[in-house]
Amino acid sequence: MRNNLAKRLLSESLSFLLYKIDNDLLTMEEMDSLSKTVETNLKLIGTVDDFAKFYEQPRTNISSVIHRKLLDKPKRRVFYSFNSFQRIVPNKWKCHDNSIDSQHDSTKE
Repeated sequence: MRNNLAKRLLSESLSFLLYKIDNDLLTMEEMDSLSKTVETNLKLIGTVDDFAKFYEQPRTNISSVIHRKLLDKPKRRVFYSFNSFQRIVPNKWKCHDNSIDSQHDSTKE
């Protein structure tokens, strides 16, 4: 019960934030605050499979990038820091049309 409430609150807050980002409604103060929070306080982790699905890449590509460049040691169930991986992900992966918008839309179905 408590988990569902937290999930709803987080989902609604992130949806509103995405709305503000998509519509260029974030103030400079919000943008600075959000950037600092994401960079320093948000512990967002994922598996190789999670990253492969998000970036629409084969699992082997993700593993190769991690093993070549990532400095952080994984936590068991093998999670990697999304923030660290995002810094090393090839640029050509970042600009595909189906990234954030399609993933956000698919969660509403």
